[in-house]
Amino acid sequence: MAIVWRRVYIVVGVVALCFLAIPMRIDDNEQQKKELFRRFLERFNKTYEGNETEYMRHYNNFKVWGYVTFNNCLCP
Repeated sequence: MAIVWRRVYIVVGVVALCFLAIPMRIDDNEQQKKELFRRFLERFNKTYEGNETEYMRHYNNFKVWGYVTFNNCLCP
């Protein structure tokens, strides 16, 4: 019976570590995307100051579509 509880504790511990480790990695990736979007806005002279809705719409589109394209063809 003690062996069963030990396995349960191990499984719960591993699952808990997965939930703690994954969000840390996502935050790093999110910061990278925000920096690339800032560089994208700078490069193409875009500004969405004062319009948070418009900014978020374009940022979400960039995260889905433009991130890979812009990241792969950055020009100096």
